[in-house]
Amino acid sequence: MTSACSYLYGEQRAAHAYRVVAALDVGAAKIAPWWLDVELTASWAGTYQLNIAALQGFIAGLRNAGATGSIGIYSTSAQWKDITGLTAQTTPTAFNGRLPGWVAGTEATLAKAKQNCTSGGFTGVAPTLAQYRIGPLDADLRCPASR
Repeated sequence: MTSACSYLYGEQRAAHAYRVVAALDVGAAKIAPWWLDVELTASWAGTYQLNIAALQGFIAGLRNAGATGSIGIYSTSAQWKDITGLTAQTTPTAFNGRLPGWVAGTEATLAKAKQNCTSGGFTGVAPTLAQYRIGPLDADLRCPASR
């Protein structure tokens, strides 16, 4: 597999996802935020380069399909690094600037979510959202810096 193939895969999957949402609500597909789930439980190409190319393709595919809302990453620092090899310092270069982050954490408390909001964020910018648990449910805290 090549980076071009991974990029094309991401681009085509994103276009498909956009079409599915647009079939239900064109306006929402266009302006809603899109979050890419970057977790170890998903299948990945096996190398940082191929994984980054697939994510870059996914972002381009959403934009080319008509998405104008923000596109961000749902992950943790550890998973982001394991899958892409990137850190908060290197992510902006790989993705041409600002890439919003949503800090995953289904084991986190509200206090931990607040702490995650004030971290530097795994994408190099302050997180937009931080996940935590309320009993059996997942909840999300909108981080103050993103308001």
